[in-house]
Amino acid sequence: MADELTSGTRQTAEAVRFLESRLRTGGAQLSVTVKGIPLVEASVGTSAGRPLRDQDLVRVWCSAKPIAAYLFLSLLRNTGRTLGDTIQLESITSEMTWGELLTHSRGLSSPDMMTALLMPRTRRRHACKLALQHPADAPAYSEYVWASVVADGIAELSGQGAISALERFMHAFALADDICYEVPPADRVAPSQWGQKHGRANRHFRQQGIDFDAAAAGPFANARGLARFYDAVSGNARDNGSQVAPISDCLDEILRTRRPRVHDPVLSRTCSFSAGFAVGLADHGYGDLPSEASFGHSGAMGSSWAFHDPAHGMSVAFTRTACIFDTGLIDAEREAVVREVYSWL
Repeated sequence: MADELTSGTRQTAEAVRFLESRLRTGGAQLSVTVKGIPLVEASVGTSAGRPLRDQDLVRVWCSAKPIAAYLFLSLLRNTGRTLGDTIQLESITSEMTWGELLTHSRGLSSPDMMTALLMPRTRRRHACKLALQHPADAPAYSEYVWASVVADGIAELSGQGAISALERFMHAFALADDICYEVPPADRVAPSQWGQKHGRANRHFRQQGIDFDAAAAGPFANARGLARFYDAVSGNARDNGSQVAPISDCLDEILRTRRPRVHDPVLSRTCSFSAGFAVGLADHGYGDLPSEASFGHSGAMGSSWAFHDPAHGMSVAFTRTACIFDTGLIDAEREAVVREVYSWL
């Protein structure tokens, strides 16, 4: 154990130096675990005029989609539904299957699907109408629709509010201190810097009083919490030094039910998803080092991201306080961080 600690200390120092050499604005966190054991926990830069800390919570945007998708998938299985079933709930009925819904936002950006989703939920109906009125911005509107449908599904299947269900989910696996769906303590919040580009969709949402940071995609978290979530999913989570069971056996479904590679209009890339997770990570800008079985997700154009590589039992999470709206720059940064992480193994 002493050797592991010494090694982890060295690699954390290397991580700090590496991130400081590449960070352009704001602050960033990096967490790496191997078989549930922390290898790196590093925070660099500042937020709101003070140094960013490992325990600080930042907006992680769509990086948290797998958490909602995983809880949703667990609830579906508990009620005997499968990913191949069409969506049939009190709040939504659609020809789309649950598996298609959990393929990021690809299906939800089509005019036909938006038309089909013009149902009783007032705020979602408004978002669908805006998408039909502004086809070029349909992918952005579909982000809200996705989060709204998943949040409603969680609420209906769990019999409680979506945020309450997600909070209980985090508490059940000792993640509540690091992934927060309620308003977190003020002394632990690291404000996000959105920059200048918000887009027409987000302006419309704000004007209509719609919170774009819906329960399914807008919690506060730190890199440590996201890495531990992937440990819990994969069965590598540890409790007082001993391994605990994975959240459920849904991991098999993630790895087995892969969607085909298609063009995703939200991400503007050809890629694949499975049960709410990004798979085939090379297509998602992670480089070619993660194994084929790796799965993860990114948020805010890739400004935050996390993944698990079963071949190494490794979970990696990265958060930053500034959102950079440059896919090429983000992909280059992420691939460099991933390459550096694999050099420590």
